[in-house]
Amino acid sequence: MIGEYLTLKEKMKFTDFHKLPTRVIMKNTGRTVELKGDWSGKPPMFTGGPLRGNYVFEKISFRWAPKEWTESINYDPQYKFIDMQHMEMHIYFYKEDFKSFEKAELQKDGLAAFKLRIMFLQFDPWYEDLEKMMPKVQSINSTAELKPIPLASFAEKEGSQYLFYQGSLDYPPCSESVTWFEPTFGVSISKNLLNEFRKVKLEGGDVSNVRPPQPANNRPMKWVEAYETHNG
Repeated sequence: MIGEYLTLKEKMKFTDFHKLPTRVIMKNTGRTVELKGDWSGKPPMFTGGPLRGNYVFEKISFRWAPKEWTESINYDPQYKFIDMQHMEMHIYFYKEDFKSFEKAELQKDGLAAFKLRIMFLQFDPWYEDLEKMMPKVQSINSTAELKPIPLASFAEKEGSQYLFYQGSLDYPPCSESVTWFEPTFGVSISKNLLNEFRKVKLEGGDVSNVRPPQPANNRPMKWVEAYETHNG
């Protein structure tokens, strides 16, 4: 990733990221494993930074391949390094004004998404349930219910920095409707869980759902920080 780096003063504000969903459903869609939740009241939302308007949580999806791959990372304007990627987690939101994800994904600035690296550091106990239930979703269109967990466990770290840029969906229709946020932190899972993901059946017999990096096309990349969390 090569581009312009600026720190924005606008605060990213998170709402209800610590609120437990009433349930979480995991599904093999044929192109990924997807997590969706139900909440009493409104789902989690966030705004601020480069965004105008509220963005509502829609889903979490995962990207994996049979082997690790490399990707250029620029967390410092002066340095570029190659990072080994094992898996990725994508957390999608849609602009509230568009009423639904399906309408928003076709509109400019309709979506916002967090792209998190998967690491093997301190193992989060919540992923034990995910690992336990993964065999239930290895066939296409299969589903399983997971123990509820707040969205803050993934996407929101108060005071953290996020690299952001304008981009596209990483699956068809690949519309250029997404503001991508890449935090300096990642999430940690076990290698056993990675191996369970690699057993998941995908459409067309695919063994990977990782989209190759796309050209930046002179789109600027900037920084924003998260300062505030709202739980009301």
